[in-house]
Amino acid sequence: MLYARSSLVVHAEAVAVQKGKKVSPDFDPDSVTDPMGLCEGRENRFRVIEALKGSSAAEVVTRRADKRVTCFIGYTLNDEYLLFLNGPDEKGRYINGLCNGSRGIGGISDEQMSLMRQMRLEATE
Repeated sequence: MLYARSSLVVHAEAVAVQKGKKVSPDFDPDSVTDPMGLCEGRENRFRVIEALKGSSAAEVVTRRADKRVTCFIGYTLNDEYLLFLNGPDEKGRYINGLCNGSRGIGGISDEQMSLMRQMRLEATE
């Protein structure tokens, strides 16, 4: 399960979204920010609304695992997300993306949120 594989799971609001370059897919992936031309966010900052796993500060900064990874999310400022994160790295940023399971909060059922809240309670007992 995504929850078990993540070091931090949070319900959070996007407060700073960094846009990436849009480039042609035939460029050398080591010389560009976004080789597939799909990047909408490289490093993003979120206000934590609720920590569902792990211990979180009031805000978290996320990044993609690798510039060649295409399973990332284009974030919209002020929208809410359920973030399944790994890390932090040496700069305190967490790795994030669709491959990790992160998605807009609208794609999460009340039942799924309740289950994660229950798992957090059981982990602290």
